[in-house]
Parts: sequence; structure tokens; C-alpha cells
Amino acid sequence: METSCKLLAVSCEYNFFDCYVMSDFMGWEGDVNFEKLEVWRRSCQLSSQIYLELKALRDLGFKDQITRASLSVPSNIAEGMVKPTIKDKIKYLHIANGSCAEMRTQVYIGMKIDYIPRTIGVEWIDETKQISAMLAGLIGKLDN
Repeated sequence: METSCKLLAVSCEYNFFDCYVMSDFMGWEGDVNFEKLEVWRRSCQLSSQIYLELKALRDLGFKDQITRASLSVPSNIAEGMVKPTIKDKIKYLHIANGSCAEMRTQVYIGMKIDYIPRTIGVEWIDETKQISAMLAGLIGKLDN
């Protein structure tokens, strides 16, 4: 018996992402295994990098804000992917994307006030743009 699967391809001006077969991510009763999502893995990695880079920063207000935003991205992806409805999954992915935009804004500000070295900040900005594009692609796939 032959089965057909729709592919999820995400492209943007920054990169072309791997294609994913959505059935590879589907667990029991249609939950998505978020640990297999590249967007979740990459957002976890970025959050970890931010925590490590800023651990000695004395401005606790700034540090708290950017680390919370960075932690919110993979957390909302995970929470959304275990929700029972597509509508709820999409809602949490939009929240994750909003947190990603918030984090990118804070990186720009952190570079401007010399809290974040320019070379690191540019990498983080690029990564947040790629994560946002991946989230938009995943939202689009779920919405179809």
C-alpha cells in the first residue's frame, strides 16, 4: 500500500530549510513530537547561548527580559504541539513567533548599549529570523 505525505518546506531570503514529512512528527493521537522539530531544537540552542553569554551581566532587568523571551520560544513550541486542536497549536506557535521578535529587538538594543558583542548579536539576529521563518512555515502547514 502506498501512502502520500505532504512536505513542509520553508524558505526565506536567509536560508533554505530542510523538508519535513509531517507524519514523521505525529505521535499517538495526532500530537506532534516537538523534540523532533528542528525549529524547537534551534530555539533551545539559541536560548542556551543567550543564558551562557549573559550570565555575568549585571543589568538584571535587561538580562531577565531577554532570557525570558528566549526561553519562551521553545517552551511555547512544545506547549502548542501537545495541544489537542490545530487552532491551539497555531495559537502557541504565534506566541513563540512573537517572543522571537521580542528577543530579536532586545538583541538589537543589547548590541547598541554594548551588552552583546556585535559578532554574536549579528549571529543571534540571523538565527531569530530563521526561526521566525520556520515557525511561519509550520503555522502555514498546520493551517492547511
